[in-house]
Amino acid sequence: MDFCCRDMQAHVRIVTEHTAQLCDGEAISYLPQFHEYGIPCGDGHSHIVIHYCPWCAKPLLPASLRERWVDELIAMGYADPLFDETIPEAYKTDR
Repeated sequence: MDFCCRDMQAHVRIVTEHTAQLCDGEAISYLPQFHEYGIPCGDGHSHIVIHYCPWCAKPLLPASLRERWVDELIAMGYADPLFDETIPEAYKTDR
């Protein structure tokens, strides 16, 4: 994974199904399936999406894929894809 600067690389935590809970004290979270960087809210499950690096101010990634991700999975028959552990592997990564 490429980072905009060394500070971002040092402070980002990639959140996968194996590290699904966001931790207090983590500066920046990255959810690959949505292409989202964010600041963890402290509840263990959500974050505030950011669009620019807090250290170098460079734009991070294009717009979040969250809505598209949810829409596609609902169209495939998943009633609540955000909490369904049976979604296809292709929807669990940033590919």
